[in-house]
Amino acid sequence: MGCDIHTMVERYNPKTGKWKDMAGTWGWVEYSDGDRYPMELYGGRNYKLFGYLAEVRDEGYDDNSIAKGFPDDCSKRAKGWEEDIDLHSHTYFTLSELLAWKLFFEEDTEIREEVSQFYTQVVPALLGICTGSPDDVRILICFDN
Repeated sequence: MGCDIHTMVERYNPKTGKWKDMAGTWGWVEYSDGDRYPMELYGGRNYKLFGYLAEVRDEGYDDNSIAKGFPDDCSKRAKGWEEDIDLHSHTYFTLSELLAWKLFFEEDTEIREEVSQFYTQVVPALLGICTGSPDDVRILICFDN
């Protein structure tokens, strides 16, 4: 049993006061029919990780893990994901929130095993595009089964 995890990254632009979709930062996927889509920073099928990220089955880290929807000021592409009936349990985390989780993940062996690939892939990439405060970078996450 699994749950596909989909991610999108946004970075705040203080000059415009808007969040920018970082689509294409990690490359593009091209299909034989000519369609082209941005590669997701993280994509996987992991039901336990879904539980921790969206707090289903009481698996979440804390109240920040509750699937809280996407923020109102999200990008146009994110709004499209919100309207997609095949996607559910929309949520997001700032880089600051993910950095705060590090101690929690390091202390709990079971959780560390489930989230280590996500954490070690996502956090360094977000740090790499962070040009200001870690509150100015966020990952938006949703799921499909």
